[in-house]
Amino acid sequence: MIVTKPFPTQRLVILAALLFATVPARFAPAAPPMLPSGEPDPNCPELRLWVRADSGIKDTEGRSPADPGFNGMVAAWNDRSPQKFNLAAAPGRAPLFVQQQPAAGNRPTVAFSGEQILTRSSSVLHDRPTSTMILVVQGQPRNSHLFSTGRNQHTRETLNLNYPDAGWAGLGGVYMTSAGERGYDLNLALPSDGRAGGRFAIILSNGESDRRTLEFHDGTSYLMGGERNQFVGPLASDKCSRDFFLGGGEADFFCGQVAEMIVFNRGLSSAERREMLNYLRHRYELDMTDGLFPAGTFLLPADSFEGNWTWSRTQPGRYLRDQHLTADVKTTDEGIKTTINVPRNGLYHIWVRALENDFRSPVSNSSALKTIVQGKELRVTHVRGPATTLTWREAGEVELKAGPAEIVIRGEGPGGKDCDSVLISPTAATLDAVEELCALAKRLRGMGGESRLTAVFENGLRLDGSLLTGWRWTGPSGQVSRPDPATLPPLVCLQFDRRQAVPERPSTAAAEAMLEFQNGDRLRGTICGYVPATSQPGPSVSAQLLVRMPAGFPQSAIPVEIDWLRRIVFEPSPRDRPCPPKTLIHRNGRAYSFRAIRWCAESVSVLTEESLEQIPLSEVAEVRMATDDAWDGYYRELAILDPEGKAGIIRVEANEGMVLTASTIRSSHLAAPNDPVALAHLLQPAWSRAPIPVSWISTRLLWRAPSYVVPLSRFAPQRVTQRGVLGSSWKWQVDRNVAGGILRSDGMEFLWGFGVHAPNEMVFTLPDCVRAFRTSVGIDAVVRNAGCAIAKIHADQVSGVPLYQSKPLVGSAMTVSTGEIALPPGTGAARQLILVTENAHEASGKGDELDIGNHVDWLEPTLLLDPVLLHAKVIKGSK
Repeated sequence: MIVTKPFPTQRLVILAALLFATVPARFAPAAPPMLPSGEPDPNCPELRLWVRADSGIKDTEGRSPADPGFNGMVAAWNDRSPQKFNLAAAPGRAPLFVQQQPAAGNRPTVAFSGEQILTRSSSVLHDRPTSTMILVVQGQPRNSHLFSTGRNQHTRETLNLNYPDAGWAGLGGVYMTSAGERGYDLNLALPSDGRAGGRFAIILSNGESDRRTLEFHDGTSYLMGGERNQFVGPLASDKCSRDFFLGGGEADFFCGQVAEMIVFNRGLSSAERREMLNYLRHRYELDMTDGLFPAGTFLLPADSFEGNWTWSRTQPGRYLRDQHLTADVKTTDEGIKTTINVPRNGLYHIWVRALENDFRSPVSNSSALKTIVQGKELRVTHVRGPATTLTWREAGEVELKAGPAEIVIRGEGPGGKDCDSVLISPTAATLDAVEELCALAKRLRGMGGESRLTAVFENGLRLDGSLLTGWRWTGPSGQVSRPDPATLPPLVCLQFDRRQAVPERPSTAAAEAMLEFQNGDRLRGTICGYVPATSQPGPSVSAQLLVRMPAGFPQSAIPVEIDWLRRIVFEPSPRDRPCPPKTLIHRNGRAYSFRAIRWCAESVSVLTEESLEQIPLSEVAEVRMATDDAWDGYYRELAILDPEGKAGIIRVEANEGMVLTASTIRSSHLAAPNDPVALAHLLQPAWSRAPIPVSWISTRLLWRAPSYVVPLSRFAPQRVTQRGVLGSSWKWQVDRNVAGGILRSDGMEFLWGFGVHAPNEMVFTLPDCVRAFRTSVGIDAVVRNAGCAIAKIHADQVSGVPLYQSKPLVGSAMTVSTGEIALPPGTGAARQLILVTENAHEASGKGDELDIGNHVDWLEPTLLLDPVLLHAKVIKGSK
């Protein structure tokens, strides 16, 4: 069987839903469901064409792809609709069948390479002016005619996709009317950095009585909708030719892959468009990242509503999608309306972003809006702010049941109205939560097609993949089917891009340094001052270093408490430089073991056993401070970040290795006036006297979890025993494999853990508040098919039956998960968790007793603590 591989150099773009239609009268009664069984009804009398690559394909010998002799050619593609508008290949120009397209949810597609055509000429594609056309395709970055009707260049209808490298995508076409030829060209602005390359999108072109709208929905989040544009002009296409060409036509050809095409003989309402959009996004895995947001979250740009308000593009950059709706209300207003599909019963917060009333007159309602949800009128908003200011205001809370829910926005009182967007959320109870949802949605939409995204949920469930390679869910029992988004547990950790294998870089200034803290935080900057501890009556203040951060951050110095520091690196070493606690390393290599250390603005004084040495900061390579007990440090940190035991812990990793840990009560978002999306997190770690901004665009990893969910890699092992013939040459690593690279196994990247070389034994001391442990384990991908080991987990001592023992791990193509392991309760003495890896050469079948290639990774090991016992430890430690 000849089956083509997906085109490696093509940009993959799902163009779903090109809707050439006149929408029924606004707010008319809803039509029967378009998808009564979860997909279009094949018996619908208004369905004119429905071809999908998983059925109806025949080769030149009449065989289907399921037949062993299928030759890979697509000579016929049969229509699933009642019209039987079957398509046939032009002689010698049959496209090819792609069995599985990873970038299309592993669905089959039909591949066109420039001159292949599927055609029909016996009847017209649609016979009404108000038709709806849907295409799901993959296209190259060039001008491509996806289809055309009619042979004559001046009497045909065409659909032309423009997708060059210039940073914009466009849809252009010609349609025929009784008044003659009409053309349109709708451009969609996309970033010029090429991040749109390879991503899926759903494009909806919807006609109304006086305009045609075009939407571009990609596969990175339903929030914020998609790019949107409109074309004003007559829309009736009532001269459709009988000659139809899928693949371009006689002169202008299409290069790409088609997965599905649907044509209806009528326009679609807002609710029907959303229903079709949801169907296509789910089928082709364009909704995978929706699970990163709480179920039931809807961020709706106002221009996705229907109504008699007017589109406006004034002052781009102030609005969520540079487009908004305006109205000049004289007396009464019907408003704008849309329908959402609520996934589950619950209380939902309703937020509206719009222009504030200038409030110069107490009777003025020039910007006031009223929101109505399922017939319930909420409070009037946007009546008390400064003129020309766009703000989020909460309209109220409403109990909603699972199913369709109608949202209406109306102008309150006469005057000009201006609405930007509406947010419906079960969790966004504060303005800061709204800002975070918007910023996260924008960050996801900025991902490149090849960017690999990894998400870890509170129960250990993982989502891993990219827009090009497809997506994969894994859980405690291994690979799992796609879960129900409405039942997903809370998201714990999200990585947007790959971690840097070596986060440190040579300093560009004599005093520039990487500061590492006892809790694992890292801050890069220039030490520019010193503040001694205060001894005056009142609250004491610890000694501080003043650190100026790199360009791009506020240049006011950040005060950093010295007693939180673990290490300061001024001159990174290409190799692991020995630096015991309470040691200073000079740039000339000399080591100073000190009893005490004192800082100045430009130098440091160290008291050794022999003398007092004052060393300029420009001559210091590294300083290692005294090491605190890691668990005592955790309790101390929580006493500052979460003294009541109710806040969530937030940890952000940004470019150049910066890591900051704060909590929900010591964080916010930095948003400029009229900026539609927050630009940065504002995080105040326990060691800082001031909040520190971290831009969303530079954020690579985001951790957000309760304080009782803790990565084991935060705590160094009490003891590590390395055995084996070759193991002594490999040192265990934190959050890296033993070769210093990214933790990677079974085709996935993991966000934290330990890299070891088997046979190896790691011993961790645990307090009595730890109740359970879970991890995955596998051979690291750096050794490929080499390596064979067994993993065991013991409590307190390496004897007897282990709490867990894996099957033999042979090569890096598999990982195993322990699931949640309950740990024996403490008996007063400190407990120990022991992670053991052993050789399993007999399982490899090679008979090799050496431990070559036994690079084993403990992947995302996590401790689960008892919240009550943990809070008691925090209170006790803070007294």
